[in-house]
Amino acid sequence: APAGSDTAPQAAARPPRPEGDGPVTLPVRVQVTEGPARYASGSLGVDSDYGVRVEGLYRQNVVYGLPVWIETGAGVDTKRQRAFFDVHLPPGMDGSEDSFGLLYDHSDVEGLETSRAGVGWKRSQTRKAAGDSRVEYEVRWGALASYDKTRISGDSRYEVPSWAATWQWLRRDVDSKYNPREGNLIEFGLGAGTTLDDGKAFYRSSLRAQRWWPIGERDVLTVRGEVGKVWSRTDRLPQDFSWRTGGSRSIRGYRYQSIGLERGDAVIGAPVLGVASVEYTHYFTDVLGANLFVDAGDAAESFGQFDWHLGYGAGLAVRTPAGPFFVDLAWAQKDRRLRLQFSLGIAF
Repeated sequence: APAGSDTAPQAAARPPRPEGDGPVTLPVRVQVTEGPARYASGSLGVDSDYGVRVEGLYRQNVVYGLPVWIETGAGVDTKRQRAFFDVHLPPGMDGSEDSFGLLYDHSDVEGLETSRAGVGWKRSQTRKAAGDSRVEYEVRWGALASYDKTRISGDSRYEVPSWAATWQWLRRDVDSKYNPREGNLIEFGLGAGTTLDDGKAFYRSSLRAQRWWPIGERDVLTVRGEVGKVWSRTDRLPQDFSWRTGGSRSIRGYRYQSIGLERGDAVIGAPVLGVASVEYTHYFTDVLGANLFVDAGDAAESFGQFDWHLGYGAGLAVRTPAGPFFVDLAWAQKDRRLRLQFSLGIAF
């Protein structure tokens, strides 16, 4: 067609070239996939502390068109039964997440039977350190009003209404959150509360730390420790404001929560706690390894009355996507008994 004709082909439009240091606009494509409005899940497990364990969970992401989600679930094993209903609010501008809900919890361990019904609130906030640091901080606040029933086998029983507020600060610096091989973790906690019928106060503080050192291409040396103390003006203390220890996650070789104060035919929580552990794990492959360990600690009336419980042994370690799985054979020096302790779970 002649030049200037209306039918002449037009040159393809091109975006203007940037001049100098001015801003440049680029196209952005956003693809959004909507999650399911609701889903249910469950798990089946067995371990040496709790025996066979079954858990179920239901979550609904939108409730009556509101930007909140609810979660309810229950868990049952040979020593503990628990049910809850939580409402989660949208995250705040500072990244904090709030929730509130109802809880029922029943347990019967080492002759100490407790039942709790409560209503509570909690807030959690996670943030990364500045720059390219792998350090991560978590802060959790909580408040709970509860009614507890406690039965001490061969001794007494009591009921106590109470409220308590808690605060926890955690600093994590590890190469992997679920399978750490190098780094450290520090957690500090505080709690305060009072009985509602006679106004007697109680307080708690705790400190937990763990350190991982890589050795060679696969091996890991782990050191961990925990210390805690409770101050109280009442003998009717909620059991989560006292300390018991023993079992596969604390002092191996001893029964779960069998270390504490002996009263009647039961073991009850103590005012102070101290636990330390050293463990060396050699991995034959990237998945399978073997470990040697020494655990020690006690839960007592005071640090001056500590009677150290020593447990040591060896076991197998298996790395999984959900974290390490251990099978340990441990000797409890005070009980003079060898125990096999393990944990295995399947989600569905």
